[in-house]
Amino acid sequence: MLGPSPLRAVGALLSFILLAACGEPDVDGDAGLPRLPDGATGSVEEARAALQRCDVRQAHALYATAWQADRDDGEAALGFALTDAALLGEDPEAEAGLALFGFTGPIDGEDMLFGPGALLDALARHQESRDFGDRMERVFPWDSEAPSTGYAFERMPPGTTAREVVAHGWAMQPRFSRLVDAFEAAAEDAPVTLDIGGICEVGVVELQAPELYALAASFQSLVMTLQIGRGYSWDFPIHEALPDRGDDAATVERQAALLNTHFGAVSDPSALEGARDEMRRFFELVERTVDAADAAGAPGADALVEWRALPSDIVPTGRLDAQAALAGTEEQTSAPGMTPEFRGDFRPLFEGELDLADFGRTFTVHEDPMWGDVWIEVDEAPIDRLLMAVVSPSPLDDTLSDVEWSHLDAWSGADADWQVDDVEVSWSEHRTYSAPRFILPTVERYAEVYYFAP
Repeated sequence: MLGPSPLRAVGALLSFILLAACGEPDVDGDAGLPRLPDGATGSVEEARAALQRCDVRQAHALYATAWQADRDDGEAALGFALTDAALLGEDPEAEAGLALFGFTGPIDGEDMLFGPGALLDALARHQESRDFGDRMERVFPWDSEAPSTGYAFERMPPGTTAREVVAHGWAMQPRFSRLVDAFEAAAEDAPVTLDIGGICEVGVVELQAPELYALAASFQSLVMTLQIGRGYSWDFPIHEALPDRGDDAATVERQAALLNTHFGAVSDPSALEGARDEMRRFFELVERTVDAADAAGAPGADALVEWRALPSDIVPTGRLDAQAALAGTEEQTSAPGMTPEFRGDFRPLFEGELDLADFGRTFTVHEDPMWGDVWIEVDEAPIDRLLMAVVSPSPLDDTLSDVEWSHLDAWSGADADWQVDDVEVSWSEHRTYSAPRFILPTVERYAEVYYFAP
């Protein structure tokens, strides 16, 4: 039992995790841990008390120390993971990365999630989505008065390279890895469930092992993607690579040349070799998520998911897919349920053999002779040849017809069992959402905060 502590809805927290970067706020340089409050010893009991006071930063420091002292303590691991994730947006790396996109300061995760009027309070009182949306506009450090055309990179300083942007993601890789470890430790200490009392006396949510393994896998997918990215070229100015309407032919030619030089170009094969372990861990966590769902018992009153009510073919299908993907990191393997047979092999990726330039010129310049418009088109042929090095036959092969994947029904919910005893949840006066029967009323109650529009 994790006392009065984080969170009313796991999905709510994940929304903000994706906005964040990395680093460690207020770190004790000797121990590498967040600095403890004066007189504190770093016990789980102290962390619970801090959360009861709605002091997330102190709770984070205390949980970090408690988990460092006992890596098998699932409560400390979960408390650390949830508070650390909530504070990601305040880190200097996050602030620097977001500043490139026009943010004027760090994201105050505590102000967004906790305390009076914040997300958890809104969930508890069943406020409408627009109430919290107004708060988001106030707490996000964005200059809404600055000129904007909706162009995602328009506020970046001229000359900013793609490497400068992704470097902030690479800097967050160790912190994401710690979160993977923490969520996995929490799941291992919870063969059935972990109960989380609502922070600041806001309700109760029960987290089960499958959700915790899924959270670990989600963060591991980021770690894996970042590691793969380290092996490719990002040394080009972003503005120079992005075509703009009205560019002359010479400019478009330069843009195409820049893209052909850098897009998909291998720059560090050793980093790609390191991606093998990260990919293996991701698929292993996916498999553990499936296994935990298969072993789940009866949920408590405040659980999010009734795992026993999953369609009967989801678990075996998911296990086979995860095992096949894992095998593909070491050898060529067949994709389960595919007709005709598809064979996958990730080894060329790890060996640095997937350099797009080796497969042909992908970006070509075209001009309309009548109107004089000039633009860049993507030639699929080099991408097709690259894919064939990993998957055979290529999914882009025009000669393929009647490709069937027997697992698709399980994943898309076409099985009739998926919609048994479903519940109609009102998302607005014009729309309804049919909730599969394994989604419990706990989730349905929270959904209205985000999606109900009066």
